[in-house]
Amino acid sequence: MNKDLAQKDIDYAALILRLTLGTFFIVAGMAQLLEISGFAQTVSGFAIVPGDAAAAQGLAATLQRALIPWVEIIVGLMLFFGLATSVVAVVVAFLAFVFAASRSFVDGGSIAKEILFVAVGLALMLMGGGRMSVDGHLRDRINKK
Repeated sequence: MNKDLAQKDIDYAALILRLTLGTFFIVAGMAQLLEISGFAQTVSGFAIVPGDAAAAQGLAATLQRALIPWVEIIVGLMLFFGLATSVVAVVVAFLAFVFAASRSFVDGGSIAKEILFVAVGLALMLMGGGRMSVDGHLRDRINKK
């Protein structure tokens, strides 16, 4: 197999994974910020802190409602453009696992989304952003010097 062709395939795979996961996070964060009730519930955001905690009163709940959408948007943008892809992917995989462990494993809820996030996060951690990313562009510029 041609080495350049194999690398090109990996670059395209990384691009597809980054754009898909990044778009999900951006849309989920925006839906929460804009309080699009039906859509926000359908997408359900990343829900780093379980949803019933958001109903609780107090500083923690207020911080969650204020910060989580922005975290989702920032993570989404970083994935979308391929900036610090491996690091962001590890964060996504870790948070998805923590959420699944703290919520879905205990309540018997659907963990399909969290498993998918862990898998895509680990794949992107290993592949990096690919050549079609900010990471790839910076790496190419450094290697040319």
